[in-house]
Amino acid sequence: MGLADEENETVSVSPSKEKNKDEQSNNNDTEKQPYLSMSTPIYRVVQRYAMATLYYATEGEMWDANDLWLTPGVHECEWVGVICREMDIPSVTLADKAPDQDDILDDENTVVERMVIEINLPENNLQGYLPREISGLRFLQTLGLWSNQIADELPMQLGNLTNLQGLHLDDNNFEGTIPSTLGLLSEMQDLSLPTNNFRGEIPAEVFNLAKLQRLWIYNTQVTGSLPDDASYDNLTSLTDLNLKNNKLDGSLPKGIQYLSSLQILDISSNQFTGLIPSSWKSLVNLNKIALNNNKLRGKIPNNIFQDLTKLESVSLDINQLSGTIPSAIIGATCNSLQKLTLGDNKLEGGLPESLRSCNSLRILEINSNQIASDLPTWIGELINLEYLDVSDNRLSGDVPSELSELSQIRELRLDGNFLEGTVPCPFDSASVITSDCSPRGGTSTVEFIVSRSLVRTNHSTNYLNEDGLEMIHSAQHQIGSLTGLTGSNLAWSNGRQVESPNRTPGQHQIGSLTGLLSWLNGKQREVSS
Repeated sequence: MGLADEENETVSVSPSKEKNKDEQSNNNDTEKQPYLSMSTPIYRVVQRYAMATLYYATEGEMWDANDLWLTPGVHECEWVGVICREMDIPSVTLADKAPDQDDILDDENTVVERMVIEINLPENNLQGYLPREISGLRFLQTLGLWSNQIADELPMQLGNLTNLQGLHLDDNNFEGTIPSTLGLLSEMQDLSLPTNNFRGEIPAEVFNLAKLQRLWIYNTQVTGSLPDDASYDNLTSLTDLNLKNNKLDGSLPKGIQYLSSLQILDISSNQFTGLIPSSWKSLVNLNKIALNNNKLRGKIPNNIFQDLTKLESVSLDINQLSGTIPSAIIGATCNSLQKLTLGDNKLEGGLPESLRSCNSLRILEINSNQIASDLPTWIGELINLEYLDVSDNRLSGDVPSELSELSQIRELRLDGNFLEGTVPCPFDSASVITSDCSPRGGTSTVEFIVSRSLVRTNHSTNYLNEDGLEMIHSAQHQIGSLTGLTGSNLAWSNGRQVESPNRTPGQHQIGSLTGLLSWLNGKQREVSS
């Protein structure tokens, strides 16, 4: 569209206004020429109509920002949140005699017009519903309406937006089923529908979108199983599949092995059952896998992660997995692994030594299993560990002194085991926040190491001998320097009722503990083994 055409479509002023400005306010409404005319290409008319319908359907007057929307004489490409591009479109106009759809599409004569390719109105208080007339935006490539309050069902006519590459409708109030017509969006790369109230199954057609790179349908109410294996051959570009926190069930499809570009797989917090497919070991680009909080059973396949050298996070906790932790669960090289959670299963045996080489590991969680072994000394070599939880197992033997080498530890959980010996807890580290060293058996003592940033420490429910009790008494003079302390539990038992010690810290010792909330010292407790 040339400059002259633009000038013809702006608001014009009648000669009478030039002659008599006093009449301007009286004649303002009647003497504005319409922005669209009979000579406007039909594609442009449909575009403006679709935009106006979107405005009214989503209660545009209530938007936080609606600058220039529906302003007479202002091109829709100037409206806030709208991006356009010059396009060749059919020149058929409203003045042409009753053109039908085929006439428009077959028209060889074209004209250049600015056409809408993106609408981005996130976090803008859009309400109401998404109108079916939005399908009139034939050149739309991105529709970003996330974090609004749009409700009702998605219109099936979304499938007519064949140029759409990104659909971002997350964090709204959409309900009903996800329309199968989304499978017609052959250019789709980023489909994001999480945190809505969708029900029913995820349409199998969605898994046929060959250009899809990210599929997010999480935090909804969708049900049913994932498609069979044959559907995944087309998704060779998919890098991010997130279906967590839904009501999906059935077995895990073996066909996911064909997602050769997949980097993130998160299907946690569903109701999947059955085994973890060993064929998934072919996902060599994977850096995160989250299968936690399902109903998976059976053994963890041996070597399943051995060749996945890019893995940073593995979450298999809160399932019904059994057997031993495979000796080669991670492989000889696991320099990228930062998180491994296997807690709340039925795993047995010991901790595989292959974890010893995971020197980037920050989170190791194997709690609430049936692990029956010593706590290996090489744990102390994982110097980047911030969170270690091996509680509620059957660990026995001495607590390794090498734990004190974990200089980055922020939370340590050893409770609910049969460990014995000296617990080096809390650690002499500026980052210690919580350390719970509460064995349920053996004869443990507690070693105090003063850390000025210590927030909370729990040494309760141990089996302390007399030396251990004396150690606690003698350490009390140090506690006044822990200015960040908010709570300390020093309740203990050595298998009999223990009298409250006379040497509790005086005001001169705890007066500097400005954050102290609780001081439980020497409560009488009867603890059974």
